[in-house]
Amino acid sequence: IAPAVIAISCGDQTPAPEPTPGNPNTDNPQNPNPGNPGGGTVDPVEAAKTEAKTAIDASAELSDSVKEALKRQVEATTTEAEARDLKTKADAL
Repeated sequence: IAPAVIAISCGDQTPAPEPTPGNPNTDNPQNPNPGNPGGGTVDPVEAAKTEAKTAIDASAELSDSVKEALKRQVEATTTEAEARDLKTKADAL
């Protein structure tokens, strides 16, 4: 089979218009993030507590009564650092 040259006519060969400077569709006064109607952020203390409880539950070395006692201690914590410390200890067990 012999190679063939195919010419395609693209019609009008005028260049595309220059883009508008800036970002023209960003001046929307409505909620900029409609996918998150709650708008709230995750409480870092609660997130750390949840991580600590998950680590406690995952520890095979702890009895159920010890796990429950540690979870009560996690629940009583008031800072992210305390909760993360308990998670670290549970991970080490």
